[in-house]
Amino acid sequence: MCRFRSFLFASLFLVSAGCGDGMKNPDASVSGAVTFNGQPVTNGSVNFSPENGKGDSAEAAIADGKYEIKRIFSGKKKVTVQGFKGQAGSTGEPLFSSKAPGATRSVEVKAGDQTIDLAVGAAKK
Repeated sequence: MCRFRSFLFASLFLVSAGCGDGMKNPDASVSGAVTFNGQPVTNGSVNFSPENGKGDSAEAAIADGKYEIKRIFSGKKKVTVQGFKGQAGSTGEPLFSSKAPGATRSVEVKAGDQTIDLAVGAAKK
């Protein structure tokens, strides 16, 4: 009987240990302005994905030069910005290449609310 209890306790411990990080809730929110060559991007999206490739990504539409993600996990993220010509919500001709400076970058998302502005291209002088 004692062996059975030890086995049962060990099994329960292993099962509960496996539920750790996979069961946690998003602990951050991010928002900010999105510009291309110093001008607001009015149509597009931003995507935050884990740098290590493990975990959930979060995406938001760009509206009036701004984006907001209310629920995201903290940690190192790869941010990809896409901008399109035309009205918000359309996916027409790209506004800039995926290789444009700032279209992809790494950021650290910290727990809590924060502002991360995203500038693509060169700012106008």
